[in-house]
Amino acid sequence: MMRRRFVSNSYDIFAHLSRATRWQMVLERNSQLYRITLVDHAWHVRRPAATMDHAFGSIDDAMSFVRNDSGGTAEFIEVVAENIYMVKKLENRT
Repeated sequence: MMRRRFVSNSYDIFAHLSRATRWQMVLERNSQLYRITLVDHAWHVRRPAATMDHAFGSIDDAMSFVRNDSGGTAEFIEVVAENIYMVKKLENRT
């Protein structure tokens, strides 16, 4: 016989979603999503809804470009390096 658990009003359905589903929900809320891709030895940054990339020598330079270009409004970036896809939350620098 299975017992049912009582769930309080403060039940957080977000906590029970898969990690991929949570990231998808977060990314859908952000219209500005920059993508940083490692190509050979350069980091390429693509703006949201753009076709041209900007190349940088280091990941730090690429992330600084994203912060400056977005005016500090970009919260998340996509990073693709060596067949690994990551979503990174940018730190707020004040």
